[in-house]
Amino acid sequence: MTPFVCLFIQNALIGCALNSSSLLPPFLLSLGATQAYVGTYNVLSTLLIVLTVVFWGRPLVKLPRVLALRWSFLALVLAYLGAWACPSLGWLVVFKLLGAGAHITSSTLMTSLLLDQTPRDRRAGSLALYSVAGIVTNPIASLAGEAVSRFAGGRALFLLGAAFAVAAWLWSWWLREPRVREASAPSSFFQVVRHPGLGILFPLAFSFGMYFSALTSFLPHHTELSLGVANLSAFLIPFSVVSVGIRVFLGRELDRRPPRRFLATSYLAIVAALALLFVPASWPLLVLSGAMYGVGHSILNPLLNALFVQVGGEEQKAVFSNAYMVASLSGAVLMTPLLGAVGDLGGFYAIVAVLLVVALGSVILVRRQFPRPATGQPSARSS
Repeated sequence: MTPFVCLFIQNALIGCALNSSSLLPPFLLSLGATQAYVGTYNVLSTLLIVLTVVFWGRPLVKLPRVLALRWSFLALVLAYLGAWACPSLGWLVVFKLLGAGAHITSSTLMTSLLLDQTPRDRRAGSLALYSVAGIVTNPIASLAGEAVSRFAGGRALFLLGAAFAVAAWLWSWWLREPRVREASAPSSFFQVVRHPGLGILFPLAFSFGMYFSALTSFLPHHTELSLGVANLSAFLIPFSVVSVGIRVFLGRELDRRPPRRFLATSYLAIVAALALLFVPASWPLLVLSGAMYGVGHSILNPLLNALFVQVGGEEQKAVFSNAYMVASLSGAVLMTPLLGAVGDLGGFYAIVAVLLVVALGSVILVRRQFPRPATGQPSARSS
């Protein structure tokens, strides 16, 4: 079995573990939480990830990666079991933070392993295929979560997450530490953010990070109110199908062609997805919105990551990939609680309106800041 296949399956298992709690918002609301609390709870792990990468990024990428991964998966098991045993709003925050530590360790080190084993001229395509594993877990985890919630209640979602985390730990024994490591000492995060080549990429990654966190946080409650049942699978299944198709068939094109058209098209697809959510809810429109969002998300995630890595160069690829993660997750950390407060005041459609304005702004930014390539110009990522 190739290292890429091992990492792909590992990514799928940890993705199922992390996404198994996507239907928690109605359960949290039943405990007395507000939508602002739900938004904050959903991004607590993201906040810790951002702080860890900013202040502890260099030592993190120098850890013995496979061993650290195994410990992180066990920590995630403990976090889920603790949340199941102590389902109060205060204790849920504590165990959410423990799970966040496992999340940042696993995410950073698996990406580091992948980048060390991927040729430079295939990086965007490999990231696109690798992240397919994370995408397919969305419908799997949401369908499993809906079944568990229906038959055992929202609290049982924590046991579902623990079961997936155990599977991830068992699979990690297939992984082997590669000999390739970054040749020079990694830059600090504060050195990375001052790099002039990231000026346009940071706001784009920040805006990209907002959408998925906000939609998965607030759609279940919206569908419960408007359609009678808390549901994410109607959005996530078409999202995942479209995303997988695009990454499988277009992944290599991300390395071969200039990024301007890909970026603009992706943000326009997100604009279309949000516009569909801005009208009265129905199941067909929810499915179509998920498909359109899948178009944008599936291209933006690997492409922006590859652009950050390209700016950093071969010897700093892990820390610049982490900088992309910080930028995109910061969008989730800072905006999801604020959008939750917007939802408390103006409802779900007010949240969508804010997201729509940001997406339109991103389209304008791409068209103004990325030069139109000359005919036949190759991509800089494959040069």
